[in-house]
Parts: sequence; structure tokens; C-alpha cells
Amino acid sequence: MPPLLIIVALGAGTWLGSRWLRNKAKKVNLDRQKARKSAKNYRRDKTASGPIHRDKVDELKKDPITGVYRVDED
Repeated sequence: MPPLLIIVALGAGTWLGSRWLRNKAKKVNLDRQKARKSAKNYRRDKTASGPIHRDKVDELKKDPITGVYRVDED
């Protein structure tokens, strides 16, 4: 019976770990998509010395709970 419990515990741990990893990957991809959308607004002109269009850049806001900076979704 103890080997069966160990196998069940390992299976449950593997399943929970894979769910956590999948959810984390989804969150990272969502953050990447938001960053890419924001980066499209932050383009320089075709010339190397062209001005930066700062009026089109989304601002980052710090999440007070996690301390992570994210794109402001106003």
C-alpha cells in the first residue's frame, strides 16, 4: 500500500506542478503581448537622429501588491 500512496502523491504533484507552470506561461505571454503593443507606439523615425515619439508611449504603473511594473490600462 505505501508504494501506491507514493505513486499517487507523485502523480498529484506532477499534475499540480504542470497546471501551475501552464498558468504562469499564460501570464508571461499576456505580459509579452502587452509589452509588444506598447513597444509599437515607441518607434523612432527612419533617420538615426530622429526624435522619439514619447507622447505615444504607454506608462508603466507599479502594482502595490506584487511590486511589478505593468503597462497602465487606462
